[in-house]
Amino acid sequence: MTTASFSTCQLNDLLKGKIEPIIGEAKRLGLPEKHGERLRAYAESCLRVEISESCRKIASCQGCLTSDPEIDDLHEEIKRLKKENEQLSEENAKLKARTRKNSRNSSLPPSSDPPSAPKRVKKKPSKRKPGGQPGHNKKSRTLVPTEQVDTVVPIYPENCEGCGKDLTENEKRKDPELAPEHRHQQWEIPPIKPIVTEFQCHLAECNHCKAVSRATFPESVTRSTFGPNLMALVVLLTGAYHMSKRCVASLLLSAFGVAVALGSISNIEHRVSKALRGPVGVLRRMVQLAKVVYADETTWKERAQRVYIWAAVASFGAVYIVRKSRAASIAIELLGIKEKVVVTDRYKGYLWIPVEWRQICWAHLKRDFEWIMGFPGEAGRIGKDLLTNEKQLFSLWHLVKEGSLDRSSFRTLISPIRVRIRNLLRKGVALKLAGVSGMCEDMLRIYPAFYTFVRVEGVEPTNNMVEARQRLPAIWRRVSFGTWSRRGSEYVGNILSVVTTLRLQGREILPYLQEVCRAVLEGRDAPSLLPQAGKKSGRNAA
Repeated sequence: MTTASFSTCQLNDLLKGKIEPIIGEAKRLGLPEKHGERLRAYAESCLRVEISESCRKIASCQGCLTSDPEIDDLHEEIKRLKKENEQLSEENAKLKARTRKNSRNSSLPPSSDPPSAPKRVKKKPSKRKPGGQPGHNKKSRTLVPTEQVDTVVPIYPENCEGCGKDLTENEKRKDPELAPEHRHQQWEIPPIKPIVTEFQCHLAECNHCKAVSRATFPESVTRSTFGPNLMALVVLLTGAYHMSKRCVASLLLSAFGVAVALGSISNIEHRVSKALRGPVGVLRRMVQLAKVVYADETTWKERAQRVYIWAAVASFGAVYIVRKSRAASIAIELLGIKEKVVVTDRYKGYLWIPVEWRQICWAHLKRDFEWIMGFPGEAGRIGKDLLTNEKQLFSLWHLVKEGSLDRSSFRTLISPIRVRIRNLLRKGVALKLAGVSGMCEDMLRIYPAFYTFVRVEGVEPTNNMVEARQRLPAIWRRVSFGTWSRRGSEYVGNILSVVTTLRLQGREILPYLQEVCRAVLEGRDAPSLLPQAGKKSGRNAA
C-alpha cells in the first residue's frame, strides 16, 4: 500500500481538514495569496510523508519498499519549503514593521501617513480670543526724533475750542513740547527709478605732435552691467527668500524698472558664489574647531537626481555643503577629525565618531520608542516603558534648565533611569523580533552617547539646533526644482551658509551681500563671516 493507493478525493478530504485552518489564518493576517499557496504546498508535502510512513508500518511488501525514493524526495521538498517559509515569515515581519512607521514615530512627513496611521491628537480650543492677550507686552513703532524726519507738516486748529471763533495766523503758535499722542509719523517708499551711469572714453589731440589719443576706462570702472546694490538684491531674493529667477526678474522690472535676463541672474549668483568660497571656507574650518557641533543631512535635487545637503551648526555659524552621497567620508569632510562633541541622530554615517564625543538626539530616540510601542505584546510594553523613562529623564532635565536642580544631583537622580533603559533595550534584543531587536541592538552599541549632555556642560540632548536650520533648504526644495549644475549646488551651499550664519550672529544680510558684491566688482576678497568684535552672536541659537 502506497500513497498512490489514496484517491485524489481521499487526499483532498484529508488536506481539507488539515490545511483549511492554515489558509484561514493566512487570510485573516492579510498575507499575499502566494504565501497561502506556499503554505498549502508545505502542508500537502507533510501529509504525503505522514501517509507514506503509516503505510510502511501496515505492510512491508515490495511495493511499499519501492516508495522510499519518493519519501526522500518529499523530505527534501519539505526542507526546501521550511526554509522558504522562514524567509517569507521574516520578510513578512519586516513589511509589517514598515507599515507601522508614520510621521509620529519616524522621519516620514505627515503627507505620507497611511489611513491606518493613528490620528494626531487635536488640541482642545481654548476660550481665549484670537490676537494679543491681556497683559502681553505691547508692540508699537517708536517715533524717531523730529530732526531725523524728511518732512514736517504742522497742523493748527482752525476754530477756538472755547467760543468757536475763527483763529487768525497771528493767534497760532507752535508747541515746543509736543506729547507723543500729538505726533504722527508716516513711512513711505519713494518712487524708485534706477540710476544709470554711462562712462565715455573721449579723444585728446596733442598740440606738440598732433597725435590723437583715446582714453581708457580706469580700474575703478568695472565692466559689469549691474552695480553692487542690484547684484546684492538679486542674491538676497534668490538665496534668502527662495524666489525663482523668473519671479526675481519680474519684481526687478515692475518695482525698480530694471530689465534683467534669467541668464544674467544665474551669472550674478555664480560670481557671488565664487567670491564666497573664501569666507565660507574659513568659517568651515572654525566650525570644525568648535567645542560643540550639531550635524544633519537632508535631501536635495540636482538635475532631477537625489543629492544631499549636509549641515554643521555651531553657536556662531553654520556651514552647508551639497554632495551626491550620504557616506561617512562626507561627514568627515564637513566636520573634520578634531575631537569635539557632535550631536547627531542615529544615522550610521556618524559611527566613526567615538561614542564619548557623540550625543544622540533624544527627539529621534523618542520617535523610535514610539515606533516600538506600536508593536503588539511584549515589544509594545517595552516601548511604553522606554517612553515612561524618557519622560522622567526630561522632567529632571527641565529642572536643570530652569536652575532649580544642580547638575550633580541630576546625575545622581537619573542613574536608575539609565539602568532601566539599558535593561529594556536588552529585553528588546532578546525578543528576536524583526526590526525591533535590530534597533535595540544598534542602540546598545552607542548607548554611552545617549548621555554625553549629562557629562559635558553646554551640550543639548536634542539636535534641534541644526534641525531648525535645515528647514531653510527643506522649504527651498519644496518651492523649486532644485539645481541643474554643480555650480548651482555650490551656490546653494554657500548662500545657505551665509544666510544662516548672519542670522545666528544677529547681523543683517543685505549690507553684507552689498559688501561682497563691491568686493567682486573691485577684485577684492569678500568680507569675513566670523563674528565681529563687540557684536553679540547667537541671537537665534536657541
